[in-house]
Amino acid sequence: MGRMPWKRFIWDIAVVLAGLMVLFGLKWLFHGSFEMVPTEEQQSKARIGAVLYLILTVPVLVWCIFMRLQQKK
Repeated sequence: MGRMPWKRFIWDIAVVLAGLMVLFGLKWLFHGSFEMVPTEEQQSKARIGAVLYLILTVPVLVWCIFMRLQQKK
C-alpha cells in the first residue's frame, strides 16, 4: 500500500517550520539580545539562550528531514 500524500505534506510543513525555528535561533545567536540598547551582560545571556535553543531545534529539523525522506520510499 502506497504512502498517503497528506503525510508527505505534513512532513513538508514540519520541515519548513523547524527550518524557520533554526533560522530564528541563528539570528538570535549572531545578533544577540533584541533590546534596543543591550548591555554586554544581556548580550551574553541572549547568546547562551540561543545556543541552548539551537541545541534543541537542530535535531528536530534533522529528524523532520529524515522522516520526510522516509516518506519517499
